[in-house]
Amino acid sequence: MKKLPFLFACALLAASGLRAEQTVTVYSENDKYFAGTDRHYTNGFKLTYADGIEHPQLDAFGRALDRLGNHLAVLDPDRDAAPPAQLKLAYSLGQNIYTPTEIHTPVPDPHDRPYAAWLYGAIAFQRQEPAQLQVIELDFGMVGPAALGRQIQNGWHDIIHVAHAQGWSHQLHNEPGLELVYDWRYRWLARTDPDSGFGFDLIRRWGVSLGNVQTYFNAGPLVRAGWRLPDDFCPDLIRAAGGSSERTHGVSVFLFGSANGRAVARDIFLDGNTFVDSPSVRKRPLVADLSAGLGVYWGVVHLAYAENYRSLEFYGQKERDVFGSINISFVW
Repeated sequence: MKKLPFLFACALLAASGLRAEQTVTVYSENDKYFAGTDRHYTNGFKLTYADGIEHPQLDAFGRALDRLGNHLAVLDPDRDAAPPAQLKLAYSLGQNIYTPTEIHTPVPDPHDRPYAAWLYGAIAFQRQEPAQLQVIELDFGMVGPAALGRQIQNGWHDIIHVAHAQGWSHQLHNEPGLELVYDWRYRWLARTDPDSGFGFDLIRRWGVSLGNVQTYFNAGPLVRAGWRLPDDFCPDLIRAAGGSSERTHGVSVFLFGSANGRAVARDIFLDGNTFVDSPSVRKRPLVADLSAGLGVYWGVVHLAYAENYRSLEFYGQKERDVFGSINISFVW
């Protein structure tokens, strides 16, 4: 944790100078969106600010990340003739809330997932070429009462006149969280009719997360089809190292879908605290997300909604989870 001020300083230095493009994105996810449940992954919020960096403005830290991304990049046939990669730094603040299925009893079912919340900040370096996007992100924050899950959930329940969740006194204990995430996306296939403007693209994705909060490997395809597809890499759920938005001209309307599988080695929200005893359940090592949604981009305003179906995450879980995801971006 002592290295965090140094990373912040490097990030701020790299961001100084001329701005190429800036984006503010607000994400909101909830299982009430068209699902009507109130359990498991029940709410997520993330606010991200991304700032373009010109290559001459990079400090040593930024140049090292750019070289790393260049070495990890896939060499597609047009890459040598492509313009220099677009670079961005992104800063995020977010919170995820998890509860068991039954939230109106003071003592939760020990065989259901425990109460937990994750309050975090993040710094991400994005490297985008015409055919691929790479993101390296560092997430850091707190799990436990310090993450304010009880206050946010029950405060919102007061606003909408819903009974409080009763079992927050049994949540995970306070624990600092740290995870380092790498995400790679490659536009493998793209076709557009120049007369009508309708087209589709297929994006391949894989990533890895390492840390005491979550450790996993993920992979899966994304597909989009619609009118005047933007040059970004598809809207995403709240996840570390999510996709980026690019400035557009005029209106774009498209449908999108994705399948994402995860091989999970560590999930603190199921496994429980790392160093002390806490509520826990036995997680499943393989989890899948299936998402489908609609994106509408109108100049500087980008709006997307997705419905996500998640497979069973732990043994003893009776039903898979469904939640909706809204994200709104302002790009200038």
